[in-house]
Amino acid sequence: MLRQLRNHLRSGGWFFAAGLAAGVLNYGFQVIASRELTTAHFAALNGWFANLAIFFFLGGVLQYGSNFFPSSGRRLKVELAFINLMSLLFLWLWFIEDEPLGFRRALMILLSSAAYGWVMGQIQFRLAFTLLAATGLLQAIMKVAIVLVPWAGDNRIEAYEYSFLAINFPSQWIGSI
Repeated sequence: MLRQLRNHLRSGGWFFAAGLAAGVLNYGFQVIASRELTTAHFAALNGWFANLAIFFFLGGVLQYGSNFFPSSGRRLKVELAFINLMSLLFLWLWFIEDEPLGFRRALMILLSSAAYGWVMGQIQFRLAFTLLAATGLLQAIMKVAIVLVPWAGDNRIEAYEYSFLAINFPSQWIGSI
């Protein structure tokens, strides 16, 4: 009984620490953006993020629903393969889309967020909380890393926008393993 309690505390401790670290990194993302972008770009970016947050409800519903309707076996593998192929398609479509902060990019983020929510729900159903914590921390690390990479070119708002799409994929792919 004591060993089981220790395991739960250890798992919960990792979950708490990863969540805390992710929060600090997400705060750092905002600080970096506020220093690098113009006031107008920073306001536009955060306004766009706020609009997207309303639609992230779908990802939360899918994550919650996955706890009650989990996939298993071969069906789970096929669904995960489909989601990961869809993610690669979104990455490709992102770079051929011209309109920054536009509807099509918002739709890509919405659909990838919904898929991410479903995958995280599958992980949550399996009580793999350490993996869940690791994916959340990886998301925050990716978000900051993407905006710090110099390849983004002249339009720096593009890098911040892209970070919101791309953060889901590595976590989703790890969750698929």
